Amino acid sequence: MKKNYGVVIWGLIFVCTIFLTLIIPDSYSQEIWTAIVFDIMAFVCQLLVWSKKRKNAKDTFYRYPVFVASSTYLVLQFLLSIIIAISQGNVSFKIEIIIEFALMILMWVIIICMGMASEKVESLDSRQKDHHKEL
Repeated sequence: MKKNYGVVIWGLIFVCTIFLTLIIPDSYSQEIWTAIVFDIMAFVCQLLVWSKKRKNAKDTFYRYPVFVASSTYLVLQFLLSIIIAISQGNVSFKIEIIIEFALMILMWVIIICMGMASEKVESLDSRQKDHHKEL
């Protein structure tokens, strides 16, 4: 049941983000639609990261930095979309797409690196518990 609460909260925040991005500007330009597309991608990516099956509480603990990074990406994407909606076409399309794409790539690199680091920490932790294994 707790997992369903997370999905409901995720859905409410998603609807709020799309609503604000569409309601703030007076007209819809390609910048607004680009912001919406990147918002959707950010929400889907976070859903993929958060919905990955975890075996136990220890596995959840090791994945916590990845959760924080994906949530940070979502917040940054939300703020960027609101800024673009408020600017109402005063931001160049090329500048917007460069910023959106760079943010997405940067955050995915950080998320992947944190995932690799958490796997390494988990591996080292399991070796420490079994004194017969060589470090």
